[in-house]
Amino acid sequence: DRFSQSDGDGDDAITSFNTRSQTIGTGTVPLTGVVEGTKVQIKAGDANSGTLYVGLTDVTANTNPDTDGFPLAAGQGTYIPIVQTGIIHFRSTQANEKVFILEV
Repeated sequence: DRFSQSDGDGDDAITSFNTRSQTIGTGTVPLTGVVEGTKVQIKAGDANSGTLYVGLTDVTANTNPDTDGFPLAAGQGTYIPIVQTGIIHFRSTQANEKVFILEV
């Protein structure tokens, strides 16, 4: 858990983080490249024209109440602690949307 890493001065400052983006379309796309035990901040791109949905492997985009993901409009974000890799997936209502990722 990189949140528990510190530079030793007791202020709980992080010592590393990663940033990147992924392109999301109307099909299900997994969040890639994350390390178990990290925390992830995700943000839908400001220029997105659709809604981005965050969920499990069967995530839907406001079409099935049992599997609909957590919706993020353009510019909105959320924070997710990662316990296990491969569980977070995205789907959008439009092709070629962006999600930005900050992993610590």
